[in-house]
Amino acid sequence: MADGKLAVCENKNYRVQIFNVNGLPEVVIDNQLNRNLHLPWGLCSGMDGRLLTVTNRTEVHFYNYRGMSLNSVEVHGKKIGCLKAVSLLDRDRMVVSTCGNNPGVYVLDIGGKTLATLKGGFLQPNYLSTDPTKGLVAVSDSELRTVQLFDVSGKRRAVLGDYNNPGPFLSWPTGVAFNDKGNLLVVDQVDHSVAEYTNDGRYIHDVLTGEHGLKNPLDIAVDNLGRLGVCSQWYDYQKNNYSVQVFVPESGRRQRAS
Repeated sequence: MADGKLAVCENKNYRVQIFNVNGLPEVVIDNQLNRNLHLPWGLCSGMDGRLLTVTNRTEVHFYNYRGMSLNSVEVHGKKIGCLKAVSLLDRDRMVVSTCGNNPGVYVLDIGGKTLATLKGGFLQPNYLSTDPTKGLVAVSDSELRTVQLFDVSGKRRAVLGDYNNPGPFLSWPTGVAFNDKGNLLVVDQVDHSVAEYTNDGRYIHDVLTGEHGLKNPLDIAVDNLGRLGVCSQWYDYQKNNYSVQVFVPESGRRQRAS
């Protein structure tokens, strides 16, 4: 988001929070303000000031950065089930993923009409990211242990974690995000790491590891300052723990935690 802000989706608390550059909450979008915000999952922001979130139903909700509801659209398609992730391609197109009985990834117009279907044999496409400048879509599938790269027409360009790919094996890939270089960042929850790949799938290096304080990372976002926001979840002492950490990518230095 702009000005180093970070939006965090909390499905168990039925809310989305927007934090400022110092890690303090500025805006809360919750079910009391928007009755349609039922179990929000996927979340993305656009450079045009829109914030998109999907619930475990079939709607995409649009907000501005002040938390004001702009509109909601119903995703059309007989095979499209509960939405899991969303990312903007441009002002007029977005990409969503669905899980459950009909896992899949779809390119939609801004009104929710299906334009293309990405053919990846998906089992659990819980996370995705887009690079609007290159017209690329990255889809992470933990069950397949792969991250697949597509163009917007649906053509598959690369498969990360595949045995035929020269890069490292992926233990449990989750969050993905394109950085300001156009490279792809991939979270591996089991390996406690974030790795960087070129946009054609070649492994570059590990950006963050457990030595930087990562523990069971789930998702990642890149702000307009190039910093990395990493969401983590781990279990100890009969309790689920959640955290959001912000790192300076070149040094791996942790800047703040929420």
